[in-house]
Amino acid sequence: TPLSPSNYRLTVLHKPRPLLYRIIPPPCRVLGLNPRAVSTPRPTSPALSSTDLSLLARAVDIAGLARGQTRPNPPVGCVVAKGEDVIGEGFHPRAGMPHAEVYALRAAGSAAAGATAYVSLEPCFHYGRTPPCVDALLAARVARVVVGAVDPDPRTAGRSVQKLRDAGVEVHVAGAGGDAEGAVARMCVELTEGFFYRVRAGRPFGLLKFAMTLDGKIAAESGSSRWVTGAPAREHVHRLRAALDAIIVGGNTLRRDDPELTVRLGGVGGAQKKPSGMLLADNFAPMEESRLAPLRVVVTRDLVGLPAHAKLWNTVAAPTCVFTAAGGVAAAEAVELRAALEESGVAVHVVEADEDGVGPCLVAVTSLLNEEYGANEVLWESGGGLTARAIRAGVIQKVVGFVAPKLVGGSGGYSPVGSMGIERMSDALELEDVTVAMHGRDVAITGYLSDARMKEKYSE
Repeated sequence: TPLSPSNYRLTVLHKPRPLLYRIIPPPCRVLGLNPRAVSTPRPTSPALSSTDLSLLARAVDIAGLARGQTRPNPPVGCVVAKGEDVIGEGFHPRAGMPHAEVYALRAAGSAAAGATAYVSLEPCFHYGRTPPCVDALLAARVARVVVGAVDPDPRTAGRSVQKLRDAGVEVHVAGAGGDAEGAVARMCVELTEGFFYRVRAGRPFGLLKFAMTLDGKIAAESGSSRWVTGAPAREHVHRLRAALDAIIVGGNTLRRDDPELTVRLGGVGGAQKKPSGMLLADNFAPMEESRLAPLRVVVTRDLVGLPAHAKLWNTVAAPTCVFTAAGGVAAAEAVELRAALEESGVAVHVVEADEDGVGPCLVAVTSLLNEEYGANEVLWESGGGLTARAIRAGVIQKVVGFVAPKLVGGSGGYSPVGSMGIERMSDALELEDVTVAMHGRDVAITGYLSDARMKEKYSE
C-alpha cells in the first residue's frame, strides 16, 4: 500500500529565533546550522510544495537510520513518490553497499518511471565501490529529482545535477522558496555536516560533550562523578555516540575512570529492527544483523602509566586505538605495553608532538582518523586539559554542554575545560547558532565555535 505524507507533516515553530523546525512523527529534530562548516546549496526555482518538503524531510529521517554506520560515506536517504504516494524508499546502510537511490528504485520497480525522487544529498557522479547513482536515476526514467544539498565531494559537486538536467530531468535543489524550504535544506546539510567538513578540512568534524553541575563542576572534590546528569541526559549521550564515528578520551580519563565508551542502547551494537510503516525493501538487512560500534580513541603523552588492563583493551566490544607522540613509546615499559596492546587488537599510532611538547599533535591525530578510519564526526569526551588543547588546536567545531540542577561547591579543579589563556571575559569564546533542550531535569546547550574568532585568538 502506498504511503502518504498526510501524517508526516512539517511543523514550523516561529519562536524563539532562529526558527526551529520539527518533523512529525518521531524522531523529532531541533536542528541548527553552522554556516562555517558547510556551504549553502545552490537554489533553484520554483519553490517546493508542502508535499515536496514533507517527502524530502522523510528522506532525511530515513537517512538518519544509518547515521554513524556509513563512514567514510555520508548518510543519505531517498524517497520515490508519485504525487503524495510513496512507492519506494531507501537509505545507504554501510560503505561498499548500494546507495540510497538504488534501494529506493529497487523498491519502486517499474513504477519509478515518471516519478519524483527526493534525495537528501546530491546523487553521486563517480564510480567508487558502487556505480554512479545519477545513472541509476536516469535508467529508471524518473521525471523529477529534488535534492536536499549539493555534494561537496569534488568528484560530484553539482555534476550530477547538471547531468540530470542535460538529460531532460527536472531538478530542484532545496534552499530557495521561503522559511519552510530553507528549514528542510538546513536539515539536509546538518545531517551531513561531518562529511561536508571532512571533505573540505581533511579531518573529522569535532563535537565536544561534557556534563557539569550548575556551579560548573564535572566532579565532587573527591573526584566522584557518577552521575552528574540524570538518566534521560545519559541516554541522549548514548544516542550521540551511536550517531558518530569515534569517541576520544585522554590518558588521564582512562586511568581515572576506566571507561567502556560503548553505546548502550537497544539495537546498537546488536540487532536493530526495521521501523514499521516504511518501504525499505532489503536495505535494512545489515542493521538487523548488527550495527557498527564507534571507534574508541585514547590520546596520551606516552604509554608509560597506562593500565595494563582496561575495558578499552577489550576489542571484542568495539575497536580501540591509541595515539601518542614519538617520545611516548621509547621507554622499556612503553615498548612492552605497546606489544601487549597490539597483540590484543589495539592499534597504536605514533604521531608528531605538538609545539608545546605536551602530547601528540591533535591536528595530526584527527587527520589520521580521517585517513586511516574514514571518520566523518568524532565525539570528544576528554578531561579539561585535553579539551582545552583540542579547542586551541581547532579540532572541535561544536559543543554540547549538559547542565544539571545541582550544587557541589568546592574550590578545586574538575572544570570541563582547562586553561585556554583567556584572562578577560570579553575574550571568551562565544558559541553561535545556539539551541537549548531539556532532557529530564537537565539542560543541554548546543552551539558552534566561531572559526574566525578561534583563528583570531590562537593563530600566530
